[in-house]
Amino acid sequence: QTTPTNRITVKEFIEQRFMPDHVSNLRLATRRVYKSILYGHIIAAYGDTQLRHLGVLDLQRLCNLKRDKGFSAETLKHIKAYSSAFLEYAKDLGIITLNPARAIRLPRRHDKKARVTPDEGQAGNLLVVVGRPAFRPIYEMVFLSCCTSVHYAEMAGLRIRRLNLTGEVTMADGQNLPAYSVAIKEDYYRGEFGPTKNRGRNRIERLPSDLVELLREHLVGSQFTGPDDLVFCDEEGKPLDEDRIRRKLVAACKEAGIPRLGWHAFRRYFATQSDRKGMHQVDRQNSLGRASQEM
Repeated sequence: QTTPTNRITVKEFIEQRFMPDHVSNLRLATRRVYKSILYGHIIAAYGDTQLRHLGVLDLQRLCNLKRDKGFSAETLKHIKAYSSAFLEYAKDLGIITLNPARAIRLPRRHDKKARVTPDEGQAGNLLVVVGRPAFRPIYEMVFLSCCTSVHYAEMAGLRIRRLNLTGEVTMADGQNLPAYSVAIKEDYYRGEFGPTKNRGRNRIERLPSDLVELLREHLVGSQFTGPDDLVFCDEEGKPLDEDRIRRKLVAACKEAGIPRLGWHAFRRYFATQSDRKGMHQVDRQNSLGRASQEM
């Protein structure tokens, strides 16, 4: 039993149609954001409003209210985007004729928090700290990310069969894997294995010789060396606890006397250093998995 479409409310449409039809097919990380925005802001404000009565002024008033309460420009952007998404789906189903979210006007974005990208000295200081056994395998992961731009979720989902530490060409997922390289094909995020963020993130990265030796030593010390085992795992061979690893990284940054870094900072390190070293823009774009050279 569902509500007739001419009287369906915003909450009923989102729960009965939009979430199961559309959002359930998205990546876990995206599903989490959708749920947070839809329930925390849109349903909380207009859940009982009939969908066909939800207008531009209602949505604009909501965004202005969130702006005045100090919510970030990113949150406002999400409110507009996700409102537009479920309203566009309702339009496709013939429940409404126009998408009022398209007319929302947002304030110009102003990022108060500056992005932190470590320089060579800071990266070196961090590696000295995380090189101790108590921080493993952060040392290998930071080294790998700085050299290849591989992100945390990609490292957490990296399987041994996609890592070639030999001088011979091997096979991974039915494709040639060149000598001394890694194939990025899978993510692990919050308890779920899945595809990479986008098609551009499916790539093969060359590994420098010192990183090859480091990864060899890492695998020699592991008892999980099957082709489908994870390169980076806990004592039971299971995926790493992201929150625990993040806390270790934050503690290491503090001990190294450098700004607090997240895992994305090492992708920015790669982007910055590869530009300084004169790496071709197309190669940089491919390594970073970007859709355009501007990004």
